[in-house]
Amino acid sequence: MILQPFENINLNLNLDATGIAQVTSFRPIIDKITALSEDTPYGAKILAKELLNLIHSPTNIDLSHAEEELKAIFEILGHLSGSLKSSRDEYIAFAEPIPNKLIYSTSSLQELLASDLEILDLEDSQDYQIITNKILYYHILERFYGINTLEKEYIIESKREGFSQYYELQVDFSYVDIQYEGKLPKLDLKAIKENAYDSMDLLIKALSVVDLTKFKFEGISILHFINRDKEFILRRIQNIIKNFNLKNKKELEIEINNIFKSIIRKNDIKYFFLPIFEISGFPISESEYTKESILLGQYLNFSKACNSCSIYSYLSKPIIWTYGIESDLNIDDQVFIDILKSKGITNYLGLPLFHRDRFVGFIEIYASNNNFNKNDALKLKPYLPHFAQLSNDFVAFLKNQLNKIILENYTSIQPALQWRFNEVAVSYLGEMNNEDENSKLILEKIAFKDVYPIYGAVDIKDSTRIRNLSYKQVLIQHLSYIQELLNNLAQRDGTTVFLGFREYIEKIFTCVKDNGVEKNIVSIREFLETEIPVLLDQVRSSCVMDDDLKHLIRQIEDHNAQIIEPGNDPFEKSLSTLTRAIKEEFDVLNTEIQEIFPSYFETIRTDGIEYDGYIGQSITPTTTFKIEMLHEIRKKQILSMVRIIQKTKELSAELSIALRTTQLLFVHPDKISISFREDEKRFDVEGGYNIRYQIIKKRIDKALIENTKERLVQPDTIAIVFSNESITSSIVGNLNEIATMGLIEKNFEFHTLEELQGVSELRAIRVKVK
Repeated sequence: MILQPFENINLNLNLDATGIAQVTSFRPIIDKITALSEDTPYGAKILAKELLNLIHSPTNIDLSHAEEELKAIFEILGHLSGSLKSSRDEYIAFAEPIPNKLIYSTSSLQELLASDLEILDLEDSQDYQIITNKILYYHILERFYGINTLEKEYIIESKREGFSQYYELQVDFSYVDIQYEGKLPKLDLKAIKENAYDSMDLLIKALSVVDLTKFKFEGISILHFINRDKEFILRRIQNIIKNFNLKNKKELEIEINNIFKSIIRKNDIKYFFLPIFEISGFPISESEYTKESILLGQYLNFSKACNSCSIYSYLSKPIIWTYGIESDLNIDDQVFIDILKSKGITNYLGLPLFHRDRFVGFIEIYASNNNFNKNDALKLKPYLPHFAQLSNDFVAFLKNQLNKIILENYTSIQPALQWRFNEVAVSYLGEMNNEDENSKLILEKIAFKDVYPIYGAVDIKDSTRIRNLSYKQVLIQHLSYIQELLNNLAQRDGTTVFLGFREYIEKIFTCVKDNGVEKNIVSIREFLETEIPVLLDQVRSSCVMDDDLKHLIRQIEDHNAQIIEPGNDPFEKSLSTLTRAIKEEFDVLNTEIQEIFPSYFETIRTDGIEYDGYIGQSITPTTTFKIEMLHEIRKKQILSMVRIIQKTKELSAELSIALRTTQLLFVHPDKISISFREDEKRFDVEGGYNIRYQIIKKRIDKALIENTKERLVQPDTIAIVFSNESITSSIVGNLNEIATMGLIEKNFEFHTLEELQGVSELRAIRVKVK
């Protein structure tokens, strides 16, 4: 490993050492070496002794040591601290105790620092640049106050060679002695440990009592720059998945192209990401993205012109197409090959993308001058599931766009409301035909006045806790299978080949048992997805396979697939079964309501499922609305909840994990007005008083019974919330009718609810279902 000195090079880590005492010194290193224990490895002792011989003066580093001596000192120090390895791509630096000035570093780091570097503002963490001396504050919190739970991720982006690379900066203060003058200030440790500060302003205020000028830093700090390309390329893809519809098409195209460059690390290659969906077997994709595509550009046009079915046959059963990458795998479609040759293309890769076994898109990469090979193609493998998810989301977006065009300004229109949308559209069309050159057409607002809202919600009790516990149990079982395999192998021949796997599995086992899986789920899934297949392949190739070993391997493979594939674990399967049954029951309720009076009805998926409905004369003016209909509809709502509770009990025997539901209805006796919001393509209440309805609806699921800590919503019961005593007799009348049917207990509970934020004087009736 080649170390080189830095000359007056500062690294911008947002550090300000003004007024802070610091001494660049070997003294903490000498103290650590002289305190080495007897069981220190012999090789480390030899290096430590040599290091002491080289250090002439603990403090006067530059004056007391020649350049070659300093180089040797830092190389030995690097080896002792485990920082230096044989790889050329190690990015290590030694710096002053406050690490804004580098002293020595690896040559590869100096090359990296010569490029444009930028500290990233990560979306899911606080802004790195907000707190000056953040690195120092966080280390002081850890060393002096025992707090190491704060986010300390510092990510640096390098754009050398024309594509982005990502490095995590880790600062090692092991050889820095820190002293404080006087008595340490008191901090609200509990709030800091529990991350109670939801903004940087509050955290800065909490740290303001820590005066850095009263600390003295002495020693040498060590900076590690660790490559994090894969993690941050995945973040970029995930960011597009979350926000792609907010970007314009050109920005999206540029960002995806840059992601491919960062993966392949080559600039002179064409990359295309092509989401695809079919209508009557015909492939549809955004034309702007297919202009330079070979498959969906020239080849598709040829198929159309010649009435050829080649492209459609391919799209019905898409496979990987390659040319000029590996001769044995070249495609045999001569038309396609001729197109490639005519364009001077020497290497071509076409990768179909599948989301839940459905073809959703295509990645196309081609190059001239034989500049794309098999190793380049393999770099794509870890990212394909994420591109498939992005393609699936993009296809859904394209379908929505198509529906928008067909329906002009409106997406989904429920049958009961279709007449009103048609009416506005006809009016708009008439204005278009008569428009003045200087006039601006505005669509008439679609609103329904004096409608009665209906609302119900079914939630899965303790879903988050049960989900985490279930996944933890599944993972522990899976890890035990892997441990059994490794122990089996060790007993057979005593080999240490798989020792590294055993140690890593034990670490994961301990982590899962002690800390759960929430914080480490991504890294654990990645390990299971990438490393376990490698382990099993090694076992197959290097061990004598008997029936026991084959059974263990099959068991691990099946279980591994279950854990990796989303929605395959017992909790998600149980949840899916239950929510499907709830949704079916809500569909039945919707049918019953439409038979009473054509109305607006929409289900929304949350932790469970809820529905919103609106009924009134303005929604269906061709049919007479009678207030008595509300009484019947509310009865149907209660009966629907009864059936859901009964169905949940029936399903409990089928579910691999027992789940319980809570049932909630909100009765609002007053009329409200709703209007269609074009920005969100949905109906919403309007007017200050009506908004109160929405506020209540969103908060009552967490409501407590007054003067207790008991939640209103409980399993096996139906909670009916209302704010106006005048509706009580109508609700009780419904409940008495249902109790007479033998479906609910007759001893109804009447409660007043604790005041919610902005909401008071709510009442509730709770009934138990038999």
